[in-house]
Order: sequence, then C-alpha cells, then structure tokens
Amino acid sequence: MNLLNIIENQVTGVLAKNASSFLGESESSVQNALGDIFPAILGSTINFASQEDGTAKLMETASGMEMGNISQIGELFSGGAGNIARLLNSGSGILEMVMGKSTGSLIDTISGMHGLKGSSTSSLAKMAAPFFMSVLGDKIKESSLDASGLAGLLQSQSNSVQKSLPSAIVQSLNLGSLADIGKSLAGTGQDLTKGIEDKTGETLGIGKDIVEDAAGKMASVAQGAAEITGNAVESGGKVISGAMKMASETGKDTADLAGNVMAAGKKSGSNIMRWIIPALLALLVLGYLGRQGCSTGVDALDNAAQSTIEATDNMAGEAGDVIESGAEMAGNAAEGMIAWTSEALQGAFNTIDEAAKKTLDGITFVSGSAGDQMMTFIKNGFKGEPTFTFMNLTFDTGSANISGSSTGEVDNIAAILKAYPSIRIAIEGYTDNTGNADANMSLSKARADAVKDRLVTQGVQAERMTSAGFGTSNPIASNDTEEGRAQNRRIEIKLVK
Repeated sequence: MNLLNIIENQVTGVLAKNASSFLGESESSVQNALGDIFPAILGSTINFASQEDGTAKLMETASGMEMGNISQIGELFSGGAGNIARLLNSGSGILEMVMGKSTGSLIDTISGMHGLKGSSTSSLAKMAAPFFMSVLGDKIKESSLDASGLAGLLQSQSNSVQKSLPSAIVQSLNLGSLADIGKSLAGTGQDLTKGIEDKTGETLGIGKDIVEDAAGKMASVAQGAAEITGNAVESGGKVISGAMKMASETGKDTADLAGNVMAAGKKSGSNIMRWIIPALLALLVLGYLGRQGCSTGVDALDNAAQSTIEATDNMAGEAGDVIESGAEMAGNAAEGMIAWTSEALQGAFNTIDEAAKKTLDGITFVSGSAGDQMMTFIKNGFKGEPTFTFMNLTFDTGSANISGSSTGEVDNIAAILKAYPSIRIAIEGYTDNTGNADANMSLSKARADAVKDRLVTQGVQAERMTSAGFGTSNPIASNDTEEGRAQNRRIEIKLVK
C-alpha cells in the first residue's frame, strides 16, 4: 500500500482545481505544491508516530476524520465560506500536532519553490491536512488496524516519502533520516504488540485465578450444604428413633401390666372386677400414647418445616410491602422534584434585565440551535427537559479551540443568560468512543470549559455556570456509524437552580 499514490489519484487533482480558484493561484502551481505538501505531511506524521503516545493520538484523530466522498470536494468549496473556514481550522490543528513549529519553515520553503504567496501556501497546507487524515482513517478502518498496525503501516511508507521529498523540505521539517525514523517506528510497533501480549497474559492469569477461587468457594459452599443436610437428617433420625424407642418401651410396659392383671385375676377371682375395668381403661390410654409416640418425631419435623415456611412467607410479604411503599415514596418524591424544578425555573425567568432583553428580542435564532431550543422551552411554559444541545458548535480536531464560524451559537446563549440574570446553567461535554478513554475525558472537559470561557467573555458571570466533561458516557446515538458518533460528540447546557 502506497498512501501517496492513493492521495495523488483521489485527492490532489480535484483539490488543486478547487483550491486554485479559491486562492487565486494558478492550478499548475497549486498542484505542484500539493505534490510536496502531502509527502511533507506524511513524513511529519511518521516522525510524530515514533514519539511517545504519538500513534495513539494519530489513531484518535484519523479514526474520527471523514471528509466524505472525494468527488464531493467541489461541493465543499461551493458550500460557502463556512465550509472552508471549518476545513482550514481542522487542518490547522492537524499541522500543529504533527509538525509543530516546523510548519512555518515548510510554508516558506514551498512558497519559494513554487512561486506561491505565503498565505496561499499556508491555506493550501491546512486544506490538505484533513484530506490526508481522512485517507489514513479509511485505511485504519478497512484493515481494522490497532496502534501496532498503524505503526507498521506508517513505517512501510518511509521509503516512498524519502524518494518524494526534496532535501530542502526535509531540512525545513528537521526530519533527518526517514529510514532511521522508520526503524524506530517499527520498534514502537513491536513494543506496542508486546505490551498488548503482556496485558493479555495478565488478563488471562487474572481470569484463571478468579475461576479457581470461584471453584474453591463453590466447593466449600457445597460441602457446607452437605454437612447441614447430613446433620438435619441425623437429627431427624434421632428424634424418630427416640420416639420409636419410647413407644416400644411404653408397649412393653403395657404388656407387663396386662400380664399382671391377668395373674391377679386368676388369684383374686371375682374380686378383680372391682378394679379391672379401670385397668383396662389405663391399657387403652397407654396403647394410644404408644401409637402417638411413634409419630412424635415426624410431627416435630413437619411442624418445624411448616413454621419455617410460614415465617418465610410472612417475611416475603413484609419485604414486598416495604419495597412497594419505597417505590411509591420515590415516585412521589420524583413528582415533587419535577414540580419544584419547573416552579423554580419559572421564578428564575421572571427576573429580567430589560436592556439585555431588548437585545435578545432582536436575535433570530437558527432553527434547532441551542438558543432556539431554550427559547422554545421558555415560550412553552417551561415544559419538558431543561437540557439543550449545541447543534452548530465545532472545535478544531483533537482540541478545545472553538471554530471561529461557530461562536455565534454560544454568543446567542450568552444573550439569553444576560436577559435572565437569575438563571444558572451546567455545561457538559461528551465525546464518541474512538480513541483513548482518558484523552476523551480530558477533551470533553476542556471543550466544556472553552464554552464557559466564551460565555464569560460575552458578559455572563462565571459563578452562574459550572462545566464538566463526561467523555464517552451517556451516548445519545450508536457509535457504530459516523452519524451516531457525530451526535455523541456534543456540548449540552442544563438549567439548574
């Protein structure tokens, strides 16, 4: 795979045609300049990837960059100054990341080589950078590359870059020997692969320990259950055995007593009739008690089991009552909180700065914008969720710099906040799930802070606002598509009191 050939075939010609018209330069000069700019960006990218965390940052930037179908470049340029401004802002961030302070030297060198104005070369490099990252991002997705795979891909490009770049550009970028950088990058890829293997081994080891520990605990539980069951059976057996012994002894005593009665009857003749009837009655009672004795143990066990079942049923019923009661209380509390919030918000909006309100009344909000959402919420009597999402707010790629063309939506929110000085807001930043989780968390916080800072510069008191970043949490769309990821990269404003 040769990235420069892919870029030349898909991007260079179309970009040169549209950029030359926009910049007021000859198409041939622009195309020749792009022939040096793209290799310069690739060479700088290879160098950047060899630095600490360089590959991870490139993965994040390239994976989130999609310029659409290359045939739509013409539509991008015909879409107005806003599209071009976003393209330039995005490219500026990329050049700053991979080239740093060497960007100025590159622009001066290429301007001198191809007879372009310095401003034209600067704009051209910023236009080229996002398309380069888009092509790199496509290759990452097509080949399902991880950080190690990306390092290997970039290392394989070092020879073609070295052949394409004039020595003057190599010197202006302080690239030195790209072959050496390529070797270093190959080592970086190996280190990344080894790190992944080590982590995988650690994970498997932890998993094995967890399984063995769980198996041991299960065996202990099973053994304990067996012992409890055995003890219960043994205890039950002893109860029944005791009852049977008692019944047997009772029966023997009854038989002895009957024999004595018979003997006494023979000796005493008719005199025995005086007490034989009571004796027979006693025999009947003892016989009954004997039979009852045999079932005493079983009855005891049965009664105990029945008592346990009844107690369990009672406990379950009581627990159900508690849960049901708790749920009802929670529901009532939630309803009360919603009502309180709506009432409190309405009270906050009743405080109005008349001068600021006059300015606000003169603003026409873009449909669907955060300001439009908030004004609709106010006009509809504060019904619904008091959360509003910026729809036209963009940042430089991988940074918290608000794109110049999108500050208007933030300024409109500032106008609303100044008109209603009792309102307080929470500003929350979110990202999609591409890239490093820690980096996403930091980026979301920095972008929320940037919005707060912009509102402060527009006259909103800082103490009326809080800002926080939540990274990839709470997605509002699927991260499996670019459209979904774009929705998840957002800044929200919540009304609080």
